[in-house]
Amino acid sequence: MAQLTDQNEDKRDSPALYSENTRPNPLLPHLPINEQISILEVEAAVKKLQSGKSPGDDSIKNNMIKAGGADMTQLLHVLYSSVWRWTSTPTQWRAALIKPKHKGKKKDKQDPSNYRGIALSSSLAKNFESILDSRLATFTNENNTCTQAQYGGKKDHGTIDALYPLISHIQTRKLEGRVVYCTMLDFETAYPSVSRPQLYTYLHEQGIQGQMLAVIKSLTKSLKVRVPHPHIPVDDDVDIARGLAEGSALSPSLYAIFLGSLLQKLRVEFPERAMRRGAVDKKPSLRRQSMSLR
Repeated sequence: MAQLTDQNEDKRDSPALYSENTRPNPLLPHLPINEQISILEVEAAVKKLQSGKSPGDDSIKNNMIKAGGADMTQLLHVLYSSVWRWTSTPTQWRAALIKPKHKGKKKDKQDPSNYRGIALSSSLAKNFESILDSRLATFTNENNTCTQAQYGGKKDHGTIDALYPLISHIQTRKLEGRVVYCTMLDFETAYPSVSRPQLYTYLHEQGIQGQMLAVIKSLTKSLKVRVPHPHIPVDDDVDIARGLAEGSALSPSLYAIFLGSLLQKLRVEFPERAMRRGAVDKKPSLRRQSMSLR
């Protein structure tokens, strides 16, 4: 696999680099995450769809998909299998509508920074991505892709799980008469900060290769967004040259893998900063969009 991280910023996100490793390597060993999509996976993904969700630019709602019954499931299986086989995703799956939502009454409505963008992406894309996300969750759990100190983007893990060891650590040190120093780092722009070529390298290093990696690349390249407004043409899209898509079902898991790989590299590069028994503890704890160092 090409070392994409050595490229400059202009070249790192160029179409040439994305297409360089689009096709899976036929010599790769068989992995469960690279199996053909089954009808059972599609049925499970459709059952998880929540009614009443706003659709993306294609106007296809979850209610429509669920109302299609067995016939719709069969059609989706044909579609998803073709996308999986050819590792090529529809353009509309990589486009999203951004609806600005004001952050609060006391915020200046004339300041664009006081709005939070709500991404509305294709329901079909998110349904397909949920299948991939389930496979990634199983793979990362079985192969310890995410670190033990990581809680965001992991199945059955959340904020409470991250708070418990921190509180326990503080209480233990307090009984010992010791002080705990804790630094909270908040990633203001979490998903947009991810370098896609670096992410692809991390995925490859973690064993996520072949068909799965090729499809992930297809889903995350050439992203576009548009703000629905009467004075903005429907074809006036903005290219997102960097980062992961907001609203994507895959983004939380990919971001978790990205952070986990970063933490592992930091531990290798700075081994003296790792946790040591009987000495000062410097143990990172990761949530989805923040990091705690204590």
